[in-house]
Amino acid sequence: MNLGQVILRQFQRERNSEDSRLKERDMFRKKKVQQVDYDRENWKPILKCSICNGEQVAGFKNIHTGEFREESFIRDSSELEEFKQKYGITQLQKEY
Repeated sequence: MNLGQVILRQFQRERNSEDSRLKERDMFRKKKVQQVDYDRENWKPILKCSICNGEQVAGFKNIHTGEFREESFIRDSSELEEFKQKYGITQLQKEY
């Protein structure tokens, strides 16, 4: 093995280790929330809350038929904020 091949292999190892460090760092970053739109004329955002166990489900309720569509199970306040950001919601009505 000549000197050029040794240098090339060393460069490739360094590059691979740097790439893996960048991937690890990106893996733990907070992911950007993509904003999604919904039919604001027919659906309103609702947070369904259970009286018994405190379980919360965020979704949309049809204002004409009363049908509820679950969107996400809410375990903590950060998930609730993520839901609000995703759909551009400022006010979220609770329903028991």
